[in-house]
Amino acid sequence: ASGFRVAGFDKAGWPHPPREAECVCVDLTSDESVNAGFERIRYAYGGRIVSVIHLVAYYDFSGEPSPLYDEITVRGTGRLLRALQAFEVEQLVFSSTMLVHAPCEPGQRINEDWPLEPKWDYPRSKVATEELIRRERGDIHAVILRIAGAYDDECHSVPLANQIQRIFERKL
Repeated sequence: ASGFRVAGFDKAGWPHPPREAECVCVDLTSDESVNAGFERIRYAYGGRIVSVIHLVAYYDFSGEPSPLYDEITVRGTGRLLRALQAFEVEQLVFSSTMLVHAPCEPGQRINEDWPLEPKWDYPRSKVATEELIRRERGDIHAVILRIAGAYDDECHSVPLANQIQRIFERKL
């Protein structure tokens, strides 16, 4: 981040960002909190933002439905986008998930044109958020990263282990 000043929105509490980055405590479920966070950004850094890297999403390892998928992931992103319209923003990078895609056969490669077939609330909320970004981003360039889970040969990845469990139990 040499040459750039880094600020991040996060909910209050641990873990804290490195000292080189300012943490602005924001609750994405609150218009007032998001607006106050952006007031702080404008006061400290001005009206130009080079890049917004949006990592916030609700995730529950149980796989059970929750209204928080919509409230935090989808509607929280809407609040973020509305507030960003008052700034000169070069790009928004949104972290989505490969779980939005339909399954493939072993050996097939999934790319951005692969059919979407989210099977549960987490990837459904990501698809809804991707659509929201396309509709409401205005002049902001948007990049959507559909990140895949990483794990080792012994399945050391909680999300992967939960996914395998749901497949085994035929809940997916």
